Amino acid sequence: MMESQKTIGISTGLPTLDRLLGGGFYPGELAIIAARAGLGKTTLLSHCANQACQKGVPVLFCSAEMDVDSITDREVAQHAGVSINRIRRGNYSNKLYTQIQEAIGKINDKPMWFYGETPMTTDRILQHALGMKLRTGLGMLLIDYLGILGDQYGRNPYERITYISQQLKQMARILGVPVVVAAQLNRESAARDDKRPMLSDLRDSGAIEQDADLVLMLYRDSYYDQAAENDDTVEIIVAKQRQGQSNRIVKARFNKDTQTYTDYTQGEAIEQEGMI
Repeated sequence: MMESQKTIGISTGLPTLDRLLGGGFYPGELAIIAARAGLGKTTLLSHCANQACQKGVPVLFCSAEMDVDSITDREVAQHAGVSINRIRRGNYSNKLYTQIQEAIGKINDKPMWFYGETPMTTDRILQHALGMKLRTGLGMLLIDYLGILGDQYGRNPYERITYISQQLKQMARILGVPVVVAAQLNRESAARDDKRPMLSDLRDSGAIEQDADLVLMLYRDSYYDQAAENDDTVEIIVAKQRQGQSNRIVKARFNKDTQTYTDYTQGEAIEQEGMI
């Protein structure tokens, strides 16, 4: 690390968050990105994957929720800098068509592979990831999302999630790469005055809390209050960090149209970072 003058962590693409995480996601660790449905966890996964690819890190993106075409639509919107609805409507102008072609070129050049076979299980993901590691190398594994994985185990949902969580942790150790997994939150936070999520809001959270090395939770005022002034502000809550500070908040900007995350400027980031 002294000679290379860089961390072995893989950047999240948000410098303020990287600083709090000691450089980003670390090999062999299980990271959970948790949020309510529609709040932007898949977009954050995609953002982290794109940032890793820009550094030449081979990425495997496993999606049991969205097919490859839907994910690619988001990728094109992100790279072209236009609304995803505009991409999906068709009837492009010459200028937009050129932007789309350039975006597709960038996507083709990225060292990213998609896996979407269903039913998707932890065993199948591991087999696919091991094959990719042998053929092309593997630097990061992302899974969207934990609750929809098709592993059948135990007599109730808690036992099933416990098994899946343990398998994901073992997977990170076997592969020697960061395994970053999206997870759903239950509805309990919606009934509280302060709707910021907590670890107990993870569905069947006991095993996930224990196995995860890092838990990030997303919160936006505008998700609950349409009149919220800071419509583009998302709070990334570091709810658990085995190797660093927990219960910290980092703020970033989220563009719903282009499905992108951006960091605050350095001065704003220092001002915005705070404790829960």
